[in-house]
Amino acid sequence: MKYILVCGGVISGVGKGVVSSSIGRILKEEGHHITIVKIDPYLNFNAGTLGPKDHGEVFVLDDGTETDLDLGNYERFLGSNLTRFNSITSGRMYSEVIKREREGEYLGKTVQVVPHVTDHIKNSIRNAACVPIENHTTPPTICVIELGGVVGDIESITFIEALRQMHVEEGRDNFVIVGVDYALELNNEHKTKPIQASAKRARELGIPYDVVVCRSERPIDKEPLDKIALFTGVEKIVQMPDCDVLSVPTQLSQKSGILEYLQRRLHIPVCKTEVPGKGEYFLKITAQKKHLCRIAIVGKYSNHEDAYLSIKESLKFAGAVDDLNTEVDTTYFDTSSFMKPENLSSLDVFDGIIIPGGFGKRGVEQMVLVAEYARTNRIPLLGICLGMQIIAIEYARNVLKIQNATSEELVTEEDIHTIIDDKINDQPHTSDGVIGYALIVSKHSNKMRIGRHETETIPGSRMATFYGNPGGSIISERFRHRYGVNVKYIQAFEKHGLKIAARHKNYIDALEIPENPFYCGVQFHPEFLSKPTEPRPCFIAFLAACLGIDKEQ
Repeated sequence: MKYILVCGGVISGVGKGVVSSSIGRILKEEGHHITIVKIDPYLNFNAGTLGPKDHGEVFVLDDGTETDLDLGNYERFLGSNLTRFNSITSGRMYSEVIKREREGEYLGKTVQVVPHVTDHIKNSIRNAACVPIENHTTPPTICVIELGGVVGDIESITFIEALRQMHVEEGRDNFVIVGVDYALELNNEHKTKPIQASAKRARELGIPYDVVVCRSERPIDKEPLDKIALFTGVEKIVQMPDCDVLSVPTQLSQKSGILEYLQRRLHIPVCKTEVPGKGEYFLKITAQKKHLCRIAIVGKYSNHEDAYLSIKESLKFAGAVDDLNTEVDTTYFDTSSFMKPENLSSLDVFDGIIIPGGFGKRGVEQMVLVAEYARTNRIPLLGICLGMQIIAIEYARNVLKIQNATSEELVTEEDIHTIIDDKINDQPHTSDGVIGYALIVSKHSNKMRIGRHETETIPGSRMATFYGNPGGSIISERFRHRYGVNVKYIQAFEKHGLKIAARHKNYIDALEIPENPFYCGVQFHPEFLSKPTEPRPCFIAFLAACLGIDKEQ
């Protein structure tokens, strides 16, 4: 097994995840079997309860693991579906060590950070590196490890010690360390001291850089790069100025020489097999397009664009489809933008609207106004997760005339009609629609319907056509929700034009208005399975409607 560790010591958020994904992509295009492991030093067990403000979106894997958004980048770049083994946190490592101690596995020994926690970290990395991904039945041959945070932070020191030991145990020919650091610019001059200090700190901790990727806003002159090489003693210096993230693999493979370095340094064989579609899809996505489509994303966390990163990338992938060939310009609106109904007219300049997922009461009433505006003005609308529930609430209020329709997530013990019901606990309603205290659902993530599940498109629905089988078919998508549309209102919805488009048993998984150009809500998250080579049908159909193209023909 070959290991490539990617870390950094200046500031966080400089693109370690994109560099890790790009290195994995480059090596995969050379015919190698790649896996990636993300290490997050925080004490949370997983990313499920982290706020989008600090960490961006929570990305959900097939097995229901809630992870950092970097796992989404890994899946999109590699075209592979990862598992819980690919995400490691301090919280999980310490929890598992303590659990073992309680079960007597350490036989009365004093349990310490070294060796017990560090050994568990090493074993977790090695086990993850051996888990086959995609359709492979054999373990990967190369494992890329991304260490989150900053080298030297107290939170990551245990992981650094474990990685130092792995570096020694695996040997120089099997372990490369890539530092990704930012070259600060003052008075039009790039300063190299922070990168020098980062390399020195990493060397002192026992993980000396073999490669430094210098991030910057604009290209760095040769002199500063030579200075970094001289004072850090690092073999390979690579510069990576700002660019579209999907261009990074091409930049690294064609201009940096990093592939040749890794092949030589790790004794990786040069691929003799032509990989189908090598580089083709990424170039296609970043190429200039024929059309421009303007999309408004109206969400609870729109002040933080990374909260909807997968949706933004999914729109890019769908726009690259030959029939569409469109550049997608996304604009983010926080729900507070529509505290005044007269502000809704600002949506008129957009070709389509997306209402994404979220939790909690804040902003829901403004989303309902947006959904009504899109429906009555025939603006294409895609509601995802909470967005589908918003569609149901809006329709109940304004078409079915149930003025106090809302979600159980948003109320306590009030006498209301309930459109969104807790389908996990499946508690019954009283005949008059009063919500009892027992129907209030806790916010623990283990109560969710989460991960990849099957649902069935309804024959004759537009959703069935989008997925390639007008007669209806079983599809699988990733979910992350506690609430679902109350089935007792479905007959009334359908009678008044809001049709079920997909369902699984008592779960209503998609709603649509066939008479509108595109007015569709899905309970699942299609963005979590969207990849450059496989854009999801929901996004393709949505963009087609925004462009006035009938994808049902």
